[in-house]
Amino acid sequence: MKSFLIKVLAFGALFFVLDKSAYFILQNSVKYISGYDPRIQRIMDGQMNKEVIVLGSSRGAKSVVAEQIQAETGRSSYNLCVNSSDVSFHEYQLRSLLRYNTAPKVLLYVLDDPIHLQEQNNYSFRTDLLAPLAVYYQCNEGLIQAGVHSPVSRYLWITRLGPNHFSPEWRSTDPFDTVRACGTQWLNYYSDWRDFPYQEQYYDARKDVAWKVESLKKIATHCREYGIRFVLVYPPNYRPHSREFEAKLRQVLGPEVEHLVYNQDNPAYRDRQYFYDPDHLHLSGGRLFTEEIIERLGL
Repeated sequence: MKSFLIKVLAFGALFFVLDKSAYFILQNSVKYISGYDPRIQRIMDGQMNKEVIVLGSSRGAKSVVAEQIQAETGRSSYNLCVNSSDVSFHEYQLRSLLRYNTAPKVLLYVLDDPIHLQEQNNYSFRTDLLAPLAVYYQCNEGLIQAGVHSPVSRYLWITRLGPNHFSPEWRSTDPFDTVRACGTQWLNYYSDWRDFPYQEQYYDARKDVAWKVESLKKIATHCREYGIRFVLVYPPNYRPHSREFEAKLRQVLGPEVEHLVYNQDNPAYRDRQYFYDPDHLHLSGGRLFTEEIIERLGL
């Protein structure tokens, strides 16, 4: 019996050492993502106490220049839009921000119309950005939510480890992904898209998926509970605005939510020089649209 207890204690001590070693490995991996995109880490560290927050995917990352909002209005602003992210990830970002930071006064939620609520291969819950930050409780919760980690990982550091934690690599930053001042990923160069026509993209409401609609509703609920001014932002794309998509969102969220649709009468929004490609504004277009947001919302 004594021998058995000694073995149990020895195993427990060894496992304790291994689990604590896993903690230090996880802690070390943080630096590999913080150099590439520090924004999620800043949320978790309580360093995102801003009056104006911008959420969305790559369209929002390029079309709303948070530095400009801050400079022209005097209101602290930050762009948390993440390329290729979906609405479930945006809800997670907002929930995490509210957990560790003071609530913003205004949330500008930039939409990917008309596909925002539909399944798309290039939009997802960005677990790749959370995995290097798994040492943080809330990042691990996001990985549990996405099915990457099991609930056991709440209690054991070692279960949060993945292959990349043992051989991490410094991630090179493409200009498209570069986080600029105040979080914006503006683009000051052009892609090659000469033959893209200016034509409407058909919106098929039958392709909207229920879990994305629910995630959007949760964002609205968070804003209502924390007294945040919630504005849905429809940025200019190189195509006509989808009125059907806008009508669907108005129906889903009700009259409490504000909708800011870009000025469709402005000829600049049909001028290619203001676009990086059909889906993203060039910095010149981003500055123009940001000025419109400031003026129309009275920021």
